[in-house]
Amino acid sequence: MKFTWGHGITLFIIGFIIFMSYLTIQAFSVDFDLVAENYYEQELAYQEQLDRMQNLANAGIEPEVIIDHQQVAVVLNDDNTLTSGKIKLYSPASKLGDREAEWTNEVAGTFGLPTTGLNPGWYEVQVHWEMNGTNYYFEQEIELK
Repeated sequence: MKFTWGHGITLFIIGFIIFMSYLTIQAFSVDFDLVAENYYEQELAYQEQLDRMQNLANAGIEPEVIIDHQQVAVVLNDDNTLTSGKIKLYSPASKLGDREAEWTNEVAGTFGLPTTGLNPGWYEVQVHWEMNGTNYYFEQEIELK
């Protein structure tokens, strides 16, 4: 049997169909998570977030992020009493890597989240707190190794 141009076109079309099927299967098998389930409400309240960041800049408070093998700690270098606060370790890669903790009525100091069980990679430390009736927000990207 002789190989003709009709055979070549047929092989090309079959190869193209196989390749497109592979790409379609790969596209549908990718696991993706939303940043937050209530992202629309968070977007509407973003001006409050900007106000918290401006409060931090105006107060001159410079939180420090310390990473060791057991935890990620945030040190607030201020002697005021915290009314309430929340620290979150956000993983852009997977929702499974997110960690969160809250505290109430504590003297400013070190607040941490354990890193046991977390995969290495990039994370964002997000800290919200209220001190003397003023709300503050701090975030910093870190890499866990």
